[in-house]
Amino acid sequence: MTPSGARLIVTSVAACCAFIVLTLPRATAPRPPLLLPTDAERELPDTLATEARQADEAAALAGPAFERLSRLEAEQGRSEVGPGEPPGVAGERALGLQRLLTVLEREHPGATVALRAHSMTRLWPALRGDLDPAEEQEVLGSFPRMLERYGAARDGRRLAPRSVVHAMYKARWNVLHGLPQDAGFSPAEERAFWGWAAAHVESASADGMDPLRFEAIRRYAAAEGPAARELLAFGAYEAREYAHAARLYQDLFEETGHLRYRNHARASLLLAQ
Repeated sequence: MTPSGARLIVTSVAACCAFIVLTLPRATAPRPPLLLPTDAERELPDTLATEARQADEAAALAGPAFERLSRLEAEQGRSEVGPGEPPGVAGERALGLQRLLTVLEREHPGATVALRAHSMTRLWPALRGDLDPAEEQEVLGSFPRMLERYGAARDGRRLAPRSVVHAMYKARWNVLHGLPQDAGFSPAEERAFWGWAAAHVESASADGMDPLRFEAIRRYAAAEGPAARELLAFGAYEAREYAHAARLYQDLFEETGHLRYRNHARASLLLAQ
């Protein structure tokens, strides 16, 4: 046998061994699926441009209701990072924000969109530190802590895609003004927001999957998120519903042939025994 022939045999055997090792069943603990909101990232520049145009309409708003709403929004941001306030003050402010926005929308149709867009245009300057400290507090409030809590930032450094952070701030504005979290979201923003929430909400419930995570997965699936079933399997694993997780991962493996699903199913099954 020639030296080149021997090398070819050795190489072939090594390749076969490597393939066998890679395809052997292994128990691998699941991790959250990697959700890249490519469509939301792609449309973000247009979203920012649209919000800038919509924000111009907020400049035309005036009157007592608008002035009071602006003061309450600033107070909200300061209160979230301040030393605290007497009981009931936060509730009164929340009711005031909702009532005043309703009044403004009735007096100026489209005011909600314009005011939300105006707030959105201040998000990135505030996160970059381009605003003075007092205004930054009013704009962000406890939003930086929210980013840390949901894994979107660590030690002040952004980890989540910009589109996810943008959607999270929009959701914050909506909630503070008594609107559904995803009011005004595009389909791509819904997938970015709910997908991130589903992957990063902690399953702390003792009775199975955390209701917040389940709701996030449901909303992500409704927005036609492509990884909804994997998120459901991961959520079951995190909630220690190991037998359920094993079945879900096994189904995914049988449908796709992806080995990682089989390995996740094996890890779940071992814990279920």
